[in-house]
Amino acid sequence: MLNISLPDNLEAVIAQQAERAGFDTATDYLVHLVLREQDRLSQQAKIEALLLEGLESGDPIEATNEWWEQKQATPLWQQVPTTEIAQRLRERAAHYTGSVSQGLPDAAFDRETIYGD
Repeated sequence: MLNISLPDNLEAVIAQQAERAGFDTATDYLVHLVLREQDRLSQQAKIEALLLEGLESGDPIEATNEWWEQKQATPLWQQVPTTEIAQRLRERAAHYTGSVSQGLPDAAFDRETIYGD
């Protein structure tokens, strides 16, 4: 257990915010804030990892107006390799199930298999 001493004015502010947010106690409210901060830091770390992955993914390209128009004209599922889509689906399933599921083989996500082209 952690005991924190706060100035009276800050304690009153926290109690008021806790009540306004619908928490039974100021402690519940502070626990909520700490958990929310942990989530924010986790998301920030994921975003930074993705940014670094993007920076290290190959030669840079210039995102011109023409490049953006082409990206917007092509459906996203056509821009991403089917093996990457399969991996992303597995990761999404793992997020919800808590384990990495092998699920369907990559061929199940193959555009030719699905659409016959």
